[in-house]
Order: sequence, then C-alpha cells, then structure tokens
Amino acid sequence: MRNYSRSNVSQAEVENYVDMMNQTGITTIVAMNRYLTANNLWHRCASLKTFNTYASGAQSIGVSKEAYRKISKLYATEDVVTTHLVSAEQVA
Repeated sequence: MRNYSRSNVSQAEVENYVDMMNQTGITTIVAMNRYLTANNLWHRCASLKTFNTYASGAQSIGVSKEAYRKISKLYATEDVVTTHLVSAEQVA
C-alpha cells in the first residue's frame, strides 16, 4: 500500500470534512465519502481523497488511511471495519 506523509493530509480539510459530517448529520466516514462523491464535493477536501482497494476486492473513492485516523480522532464515527484496506492511490 502506498503511504502518504502527514503533510499530504491537510488538517484544514480534515476539519472541513468533519464540519460537513456535522452539518449533514452523516455519522460514518463511509456514508460521508458516498455523499461527497454523489454531490461532487471532493474539491472541498481534495487532499483526503484516494481510490481505495480492500481485501474483499471492493474498490471505492474514499479517504486515505492517515485522513481516516485524523477524522476518527475529531469525530466519534460509527464505522465498522469489515475488510482491510490493501491499497490507496491519491486521486486528483
């Protein structure tokens, strides 16, 4: 898996992501990722966006592992990890 340094994850964008979760009432990172994708809002937190591949073979647009950790620290999520992330590629 490609790792990104902490400098690639903008703290301001993490805070913006969490603010959007609070504003929309979305309680999980997975649901927020889907919301951002469906509403073309990834430009508001572009440094967090990655194309993720999971051990189950599933692929999705989401946040990097580092961003996930930072978001989880700021927002008590209800996400339940059912499969492990095996790769994440930065997306423009």
